[in-house]
Amino acid sequence: MNGSSKTPSWLQDALSQATRPIAAQTDLREESPTDVLPGDLCVVAPFDRGDRVGRMFLVTEIAESWCTGMMVGIETELATEVDAILPPEVSCLSYETAVHSRYHGPIWVVQIRRRVGAVEGSVLAEIERLAWSDEADVSLSVGQPLQPDGIDPRFPALQALSTSLDELTGHCRRRRHDLAPAVPVPERHERET
Repeated sequence: MNGSSKTPSWLQDALSQATRPIAAQTDLREESPTDVLPGDLCVVAPFDRGDRVGRMFLVTEIAESWCTGMMVGIETELATEVDAILPPEVSCLSYETAVHSRYHGPIWVVQIRRRVGAVEGSVLAEIERLAWSDEADVSLSVGQPLQPDGIDPRFPALQALSTSLDELTGHCRRRRHDLAPAVPVPERHERET
C-alpha cells in the first residue's frame, strides 16, 4: 500500500456493502430455504400437516424461528383496493399474483417448503403501506374496491382465504408466546396505615 494510511478501495466497497440492509434476492429459488428474508415469496403449509397443498406467502418480517407475512394467490380477480397485483417481472414468478395485504400473520420458519421468488424492498414497502391504509398512494396495480356482502361475489372466496390463513398461522399465534422470556411482574406493596 506504499505506506499510505488510506483505506483500499476494495475494502471501502466491502464495508459499504455490509452496511446496506439485507434484501431478498429476486432471482433466488430454493427448496427448503435455510434463511428467509423480507420480500421472499414462499410456498408454506400448515404446521405438522405437510401433506396439505401449500399456499404462497410473502414474508414481511423475520424473527429467530418464525416470520410474518401475507397471503399471495393467483386469483387476481379476488384482489381488493388494498391488495397489490404483481406482474411477473416484479415477483420473479411466471404469472400474475395478488398479495392480500389484510390477510397477514405469523408462521414458523419450518412451515416454509420452498422459496419461489421475491420482491424488491421498495415493492414490499408499498405493499405494507396498502396493508395499513385504505387510501395509500402506491404505484402498484390494485384490485377493485370491496362491495357490501350480498353484492360482491368475492365474499365466499375471501372467507375461504381467511380460513386458509387461520390454518397457516394458528399454531404459531398460539405457541409463539412460549418462546418469549417470562417478564417478572413487579410486586405490589401495600402501604401500611
